[in-house]
Formats: sequence, structure tokens, C-alpha cells
Amino acid sequence: MRRPRVYTTGVLRREPDTVTITVNLMNFRSTEDVWVEVWDWSSYTNPRKIPVLIGDNDPVHFPFCLRPKSLAVMYAPVQEVTFYEVRIVHAGGNNLIANTFGRKQNLEAQEGNTVLNSQLVTVDLNCFDQSG
Repeated sequence: MRRPRVYTTGVLRREPDTVTITVNLMNFRSTEDVWVEVWDWSSYTNPRKIPVLIGDNDPVHFPFCLRPKSLAVMYAPVQEVTFYEVRIVHAGGNNLIANTFGRKQNLEAQEGNTVLNSQLVTVDLNCFDQSG
């Protein structure tokens, strides 16, 4: 297995009407173990992890096994958050595409909270050990 890589949105300011951050993960070729983390940076130090959910508000258990040719839609509640970061950790190279965006209460996407796969930044963090 290749060494996992950490991709981040960087710290973003939540748009006022955003209630959830959504992460769409699309896998093209091979089975992937994926970790998704959403961090609340509102205190400016000591960020806290926000629960990541899937389906009918079910907590996601990581590593999440993303099968080939499949899509997973995960989300995190951020109503009380001012600044947040999304991290995606996987070792699959270019097989996985991840896009993140904020949603209003009516599920409408918030353009100001959108970070597309090509805009994610690779960082050298040891957060992989914290993800399991």
C-alpha cells in the first residue's frame, strides 16, 4: 500500500446560510480506503473534529471503503462554526475525485464554500494516524 496523502481545502469561512458541508467522493478504478475529516477552526487554535455523516444522519466509520465506480456523499453540520477545514486522506493516487461545498437548509449549494478537486492542496500532516 502506498503512503496515504492528505488533501485539504485549507481553512474556509462558512457562508452565513450554510448549515452543512458536503463532500462528494467519486472512485474510478480500485477499492479505496478513505478518511474524511472536517475540522472546526473557529477558536483559531486547537481545532476540534466535527462528526462526518452519511445517509440519514448516520456517523461514518473510517476507514470508509469506497468501491470502484462508485460515489459516496458525506456531510458535516456546521451551523455553529465560523471557520472550517475539510481533509481527505487516501493512498489511491488519481483514482479518487473529491469536491466539497456548503449547503443551505433547503439543500441549495453555496458557491462561496465550494472547493473542487483541482483546488485541494496536498499537505504533509500526520493526521492519518488520528483518522482511524
